[in-house]
Amino acid sequence: MDLTYAERAFLQSQKIRPEQVFDGRGLSNSEWKERAKSEEKSFVLATACTNGGHRLKSRGGHCIQCETANIGYMRRNSEAGYVYIAASKSAKLLKVGCAFDIEQRARNLCAHKYGGFDDWEVIAWAKTQAIGKVEFEILKKLEQLKFEGEYLKDGKMQATKELLQGKLIPVWQSFLAHTRSADEANRWKHHCFADFNFVK
Repeated sequence: MDLTYAERAFLQSQKIRPEQVFDGRGLSNSEWKERAKSEEKSFVLATACTNGGHRLKSRGGHCIQCETANIGYMRRNSEAGYVYIAASKSAKLLKVGCAFDIEQRARNLCAHKYGGFDDWEVIAWAKTQAIGKVEFEILKKLEQLKFEGEYLKDGKMQATKELLQGKLIPVWQSFLAHTRSADEANRWKHHCFADFNFVK
């Protein structure tokens, strides 16, 4: 693929291998989106963006050089990792999320005081493909349990998107329904799982 030195350096800095990039030059947006998806490639070399003249894009068509957050978004939606349920006993709240490193995520929830609380415990996880998509599908079934909150991150107040009232049974049912592809070796549940049902 005809990548410039700067493009190769950028991909290396983001830990993206050139073979993960689909060459969409000469194709329409709809064509390269469809073909990149069929070849399971998350990133595309296409026409230059209007802001910085960059050619590297996410499969969704967003420049990954202007906004590197698009890389994390694509990875969460297409790559393997962990979907989890976490619980805060002091808040009596649950959280569904996804991560590539489950132990690091458990530490970060407490360190960042997600939702304003620092006693988060991961109480179940499943290792699966397309973790961002799975997380979205789980939460979509739990709209009635969503709880709005906020927390301080990088010096700014952030709104929470994944806090749930502590009804463990519906959360667990939705979690199981969308992680059934994970076998026993790729799932875990806290030995006192039932203790985290905060709403009887």
